[in-house]
Amino acid sequence: MNTVLLIVSAFFFSTCNADVYLHMFRGSNNRLNGQGVNAGNQNRLFNSQNNAKGGYNVGEGGTEEFYVGSEILLEWTAQHGCANPNMECQMILQYMCLDGNPNLRDGTTETTPPDSGNGGENSGQHEPYEYYKNCKTRQRNEGLFTADRRRFYSGRFYHAQYTRQNDNGNRRGYECQEERDYYPYWHPTPWRDIAVLVDKRFEDVYCPYYESVTENVVGRGYCTKPQHNNKEACEEGRFYYPQDEAQLRKWRQLERAKADCAYYQKMVDAGQKDKENTLKSKERERDSLEKYIQQEKTKRTGVWAISAPHDPNGRHKLRCRGNDFSRDNHLGNGESGQPVSFLWKIPDTPSDKCVFRLRYNMSSGDYPSWRTWSEHNGKKSPIFQNMKVSVGLTGKVELAINTNQIGRTFQDRSHVFKIIKRPSNIPPSGRIVNLNVRGKRGNIVQAYPAVEYDYHPNRLTICAGDWVHFQWTGSNKNPRNYAGQGTAGTDRSNIVQMGTYYEDGMGMVKPFRPDNFQMNYPMHASAYTMFEGPGGQQDYEKILRFALLNQTNDLLNDATAYQNFPPIQYKKGGVVYHFMCSRNNNFSNRSQKGLIRVVDCKNGETPQMHPGAHMDDRNEGPSVSTSNWSDQDQQSYMVGRKNDKPKTTNNKKK
Repeated sequence: MNTVLLIVSAFFFSTCNADVYLHMFRGSNNRLNGQGVNAGNQNRLFNSQNNAKGGYNVGEGGTEEFYVGSEILLEWTAQHGCANPNMECQMILQYMCLDGNPNLRDGTTETTPPDSGNGGENSGQHEPYEYYKNCKTRQRNEGLFTADRRRFYSGRFYHAQYTRQNDNGNRRGYECQEERDYYPYWHPTPWRDIAVLVDKRFEDVYCPYYESVTENVVGRGYCTKPQHNNKEACEEGRFYYPQDEAQLRKWRQLERAKADCAYYQKMVDAGQKDKENTLKSKERERDSLEKYIQQEKTKRTGVWAISAPHDPNGRHKLRCRGNDFSRDNHLGNGESGQPVSFLWKIPDTPSDKCVFRLRYNMSSGDYPSWRTWSEHNGKKSPIFQNMKVSVGLTGKVELAINTNQIGRTFQDRSHVFKIIKRPSNIPPSGRIVNLNVRGKRGNIVQAYPAVEYDYHPNRLTICAGDWVHFQWTGSNKNPRNYAGQGTAGTDRSNIVQMGTYYEDGMGMVKPFRPDNFQMNYPMHASAYTMFEGPGGQQDYEKILRFALLNQTNDLLNDATAYQNFPPIQYKKGGVVYHFMCSRNNNFSNRSQKGLIRVVDCKNGETPQMHPGAHMDDRNEGPSVSTSNWSDQDQQSYMVGRKNDKPKTTNNKKK
């Protein structure tokens, strides 16, 4: 039988926050369109466990759309970093679209969708309601490590919304909290895997496993009666406390009736004829209870099935590689000097609504998380709440440990976006690269832990003949006192090519070096080279469209926040285009500038598109499970009872 690994997510000390923030796509952190400094409702769609100040409002004026097969550089910051000696971490990248989930939407209200599932179009929704309903019905996995969290000793905390990290069972949208906290999950989910980024020290161990069991290519076990979480319980129609309390009471009565029958049978066999009537009475009671129990079990007996994998043809391979280094206690850049990123090739299936999810799992070295299960709960736990330890002196020191947060998962999600077909003039082999704007209004302190405006990527290298899809969005409801130009509270961006000369204010014309980004001066339209028409001349209509966004206000106040341009092909190699935003040009955010470098590529080679980008992230090929799981292996992967736990390479087989 194959062994199965399970991540026990994330290390955390209660004295700090270990947040993760998505910057491209624009991470919502549960924001919608509120104008407050903090997100209005951190329970709206998902459990982020981030600081409520993070995130970006939903874009206004249209939904961002990305062409099938185009490339987007995803980007994030994580407070405790990754690939450094202080912790082990994993980044889980996934997405979900409309298929099987027709109610996927951002919504128009910040309230949490109702538990009844009847929220209507105004209510935001990511996971399908039935998915959540099954989760809150299903028994939680009792094979998992819960440390010394005493509430789990009571049978009343029974379903999969109760986890060590979410031990009060709180609801966030229609997310399943058990699935949120553990990867890979053992039941069907609506999420499709993109990538898993792991500790480089264990890349050779973890990656073959993840690639072989991703739900993209391996289905998950489930019971047609959703309260059961494993095959044995499903097929026997098991009772659970407290939801089956009446049936369990009858079952206990049946056990006593069976014992009474055995007791009186012995007496009758010994010649005590006066006990025959009592025996018959007990037998009638036993038979009646057995009939009742069997009827109730039949109602609860289901069929154990295996769901279809998300990508049975293996068109989109799960990418697994080592994480890039980033510092801990610092929402900053990686070793390249750029934010940590992943280059995603957009899937080839169009959809009007999709959403992206990033999870940040942090593992502690305080206990062996991959080998710690339910037998280590309670008094046998290797960690305790605010535990006091001796350091060999007369006294003890107290460790600031919160046991529902040592081993922890954080997440962020995008707003809804579209995946659309390519324009008819771009063949499937044509490379399309997305160039967007990240960030939001405000100076560095106001925007933090989000970031200020910048193009993304801001240093783009492409091959001659590649296409660039320019697109960006923003909000009209940032806090009104946040620093910036134009109408208070609004995000606006444009693109003007940077000039080769400028006037210094005293009538002196000075040269502008093309490699000097210290200048902020637009090029005259007659000298533009960035936007050319079919004949190689300046395309003045396009120049004006990028500069003024189909309006005339010089601060872009009358433009919409969302701007989307048809892809532009850059045919000439050996050229560098410098550009800037004319509005977001104040001293506090003076670096919304970018360049596109076009090079001649040979033999199909593609240059690094941006410092720190992993070009291999785009690689796709047949993704076929190397696992030879049988049906028995599948159901053993779905665990639910003590002593029937997920197996690791260090567990003994049954």
